[in-house]
Amino acid sequence: MNSTNPPRVTVITPTTGAPCVLKALESVRAQTLPNVQHLLVIDGPRDFPMEILAAFPQVEVLQLPYAVGKDRFNGHRMYGACTYLARGDFIVFLDEDNWFEPQHLESLDSVVRSGQDWSYSLRTIRDQQGLLVCTDDCESLGKWPTVLGPSDFLIDVSSFYLPRRAALSISPLWYRRTKQPGVMEVDRAITRYLRSKF
Repeated sequence: MNSTNPPRVTVITPTTGAPCVLKALESVRAQTLPNVQHLLVIDGPRDFPMEILAAFPQVEVLQLPYAVGKDRFNGHRMYGACTYLARGDFIVFLDEDNWFEPQHLESLDSVVRSGQDWSYSLRTIRDQQGLLVCTDDCESLGKWPTVLGPSDFLIDVSSFYLPRRAALSISPLWYRRTKQPGVMEVDRAITRYLRSKF
């Protein structure tokens, strides 16, 4: 990758077609970093409102023939599998009920260009109208431990900015259910792995 040219970034968004996905789509379109591939993965044959995609011709759509997020897998398996389909030099994951500020990708890319292997953002909690409720200063803190204890570290799924090699190396970690007893949650497992390997 040329250090003066922006990289190609792939944003992967699994969706069930919930109305909140519209805000996620808009936030990716509004990014100040150019050269972004947005891969929208529709989880199985659903009544997805395809007409909304007319306003987002840049979005590439992959509709799965059956639901893979059921049984508490959520978007996890789609994130892992679509990492192999992405064309980007960097991979970003965006849950359908989250969205990015316009400079999100550009600011994360600048961290990597400064010499870091990967980057992440902190997060804010907002209401449905987008108004700030609070900053998350207790859980998704990356290099700082959460309120759960000095050995608990978390980066929210929608906060990672990973080079392709790192994203591919974590792909097996996505194969885990949400809140499965005795199994570390996927974002915590990925956080632990990335902190130790990169």
